[in-house]
Amino acid sequence: MAEANQPAAAQGATEGTARARAESDVDRLKSDMDALRKDFAALTESLKDVSTARGRSYAERARATADDYQHRAQATAEEYQARARAGLEQAQATIEERPMTSVLVAFGIGLLLGKILDRD
Repeated sequence: MAEANQPAAAQGATEGTARARAESDVDRLKSDMDALRKDFAALTESLKDVSTARGRSYAERARATADDYQHRAQATAEEYQARARAGLEQAQATIEERPMTSVLVAFGIGLLLGKILDRD
């Protein structure tokens, strides 16, 4: 029973120590929470930077792919234009070399088309 009837000074000291320990724990928790907030803010910023960089990377790749397709299409168009010019030049050369044959072929094609389109 001697323990239950501790002197008031000893009991007050125990309460003071417990209060000081609790305040210290609360202060540490506040400090840890502040550090956690700062870490979370830094992590959020890092994720934002990474996603922005990836977005730029994807956009650059898309632009490069679009440019590549545009160049391919342009090269193909130029190739077909060159072929068409060559065919036209060859046809003109053939007409100049054999004008009578060319007139007869044109007449025959016209006659054939006339018969095909005149079917009623």
